Amino acid sequence: MYEYLRNLDEGCANAVVNTEGRICVLGADKAVKEEVVLRHYAFLLDYMSVPMEKVLLVCMNGLIVRKLKNKFHRRYKDIHCQIMALEEVDDTSQYDYVLIYDAHNVDVFSASRLKSLCSNARNLYLFLSCSDIKSYHNIDLVDLMQSNSFDMEICTDESYSIAEYILDVDSELQKLKRIREEEERREKERAKQEAERKAEIERKKAEEEARRKAEELRKRQNSPFYIALKPYIDWYVQNWYFFESMEKEKWNAVGFFSKTFDINATDFAANMENAFDLYKENFLYDISLAHEVLVMFARICPDDVRLMLKNLFNENDSLKLKMVLYRSQINRIATLIRGRSSYDVNTVELERVGTAATYLALAFPDKYYFYDMHALSKFCEKTNLSKPGTVLESKYEAIEEFYDKIRMALTARPILLTLCDETSERNFINSHLLTCSFISSIVRYFVDFDIQPDTNSLYNYNSIYES
Repeated sequence: MYEYLRNLDEGCANAVVNTEGRICVLGADKAVKEEVVLRHYAFLLDYMSVPMEKVLLVCMNGLIVRKLKNKFHRRYKDIHCQIMALEEVDDTSQYDYVLIYDAHNVDVFSASRLKSLCSNARNLYLFLSCSDIKSYHNIDLVDLMQSNSFDMEICTDESYSIAEYILDVDSELQKLKRIREEEERREKERAKQEAERKAEIERKKAEEEARRKAEELRKRQNSPFYIALKPYIDWYVQNWYFFESMEKEKWNAVGFFSKTFDINATDFAANMENAFDLYKENFLYDISLAHEVLVMFARICPDDVRLMLKNLFNENDSLKLKMVLYRSQINRIATLIRGRSSYDVNTVELERVGTAATYLALAFPDKYYFYDMHALSKFCEKTNLSKPGTVLESKYEAIEEFYDKIRMALTARPILLTLCDETSERNFINSHLLTCSFISSIVRYFVDFDIQPDTNSLYNYNSIYES
């Protein structure tokens, strides 16, 4: 026995020779070094004559297993050993003695396996370093200590116990808890202040946006167009639901075209004809006639017509350029068809800028307008507005600008926008279509501000839509 106790103090000697039961060794650094652990292991194998297959030495750190084996063989050449890393251990039921080296290194990943190993061991030896556990409060180690009972605690070189360690950790945890609660309180306060700051920024933005909109509305309402059109807009608002019932088929036709038309359709002519189906019943005769001619063109030269419309719908080009290309391509396609068929091709209606404008408005109903100059002339006559220039390619922007001014006047009446939004739930409508509807309604139905519109007044102005 002397060989195993040589040069050891009383505490370390106790750690070597106590062999029965569940023992926890709380030692100074030297007590938990490999020397004491290996002496205890050799004491069991040699002095106590416990078979090697009944004793297991487990290392928390798998990297030192080979080092411990080499050191054990150098010191105890004739004794075979069984030293394993914790992750290598599966079944412990075959062992009578289980030694766990550097147990203070338990962590969240190894806690479950170590707890299972400790609970199954009849004779358990847990080696801990006092200096390590004092400097690092390990929650997993506390959990391990509280879930296991020990027959003996051995302290070497200094007085310390498991109960003291658990109390120290608990005290530290309470301190950390208070610190964390204070941090959380401060974080909540910072979050509250940040939320209030952002809310104040949003409030100021909303106020600024409201002021901007109010100023924009004031400017619109002070514009010459709004002042000139205000009585007509009031009359239009008063009779809104009548106009909705009369105009909704047009709005639905435009919505149907937007959903149906596919410029890349395989049967392009059939797609054009189908997409225009609702439209032709609700818009000008000359436009409908022009579309029938274009569908006929698409049946003979689908790729040429497709390319012409793609160029027309190219938003990178100016309006003037769109119109020039449109008329040029219409004439080129007509020449091709005259050479390929016996059709008597008449492109008069197709060449009109109003026809091209109709296709633009169908494709982009939130950007372009439907119009014809006869109705626009009558509208200007009724409202005493100066008529814009003749519809030529170079004047098309002027016509669009004229419609934009009317649209700005209409949108200066918030109640009208509200009515428009309500109607949009049932029909396809936006402020550009609203502008066209307003012009159409004034031309067709307006007689006097005191006279409500009815279908009889429609016929008084129907001639302006005839070709």
